[in-house]
Amino acid sequence: MEPINLNSTSSSSQRMKILADLKNGAELTSLTMLQRYGAIDGRKRISELRRLGYPIKDRRGYNTSTKKHYNIYFLEPEKTES
Repeated sequence: MEPINLNSTSSSSQRMKILADLKNGAELTSLTMLQRYGAIDGRKRISELRRLGYPIKDRRGYNTSTKKHYNIYFLEPEKTES
């Protein structure tokens, strides 16, 4: 039995908003995706975008107050030929 995603429209909308911001040079974390788009699991939206072929990169961040590591997601700027 296949799981039913009752939130598929919202998930799609979240993916498109995340992608638009990444294309505009934003760097996103799971927390910023929750705050900006209501994405409970931002990592899943990033994974879905990667599976669709978008070359989303990540690097580790560190919060000195909480002593926790987190991922920062971004798209590298497209290289233009001169």
